[in-house]
Amino acid sequence: MSLIVGEPAPLFEELSFYRGTIRVRYDDLAHKYFRVEGGQLVLLDGATTTVKIVDKPAIIPWACKMMQQKLLLNIPHKETPD
Repeated sequence: MSLIVGEPAPLFEELSFYRGTIRVRYDDLAHKYFRVEGGQLVLLDGATTTVKIVDKPAIIPWACKMMQQKLLLNIPHKETPD
């Protein structure tokens, strides 16, 4: 990976899977995932690239459903008698 002077530095969040045997980093600025392999970062394909979905707008209803579920779990709410 190379950096160009003047561009913001990547912001990596590291995730660990399979008891730490697989490490993945997410670059928040580029919206890309990388697998850590021997000190190197290997770019991973996204789900839509892997399954070769041509009609990406078909994913919008699913994404909206996922957003709704996350909002309902995370937004504070109060039960009312009605």
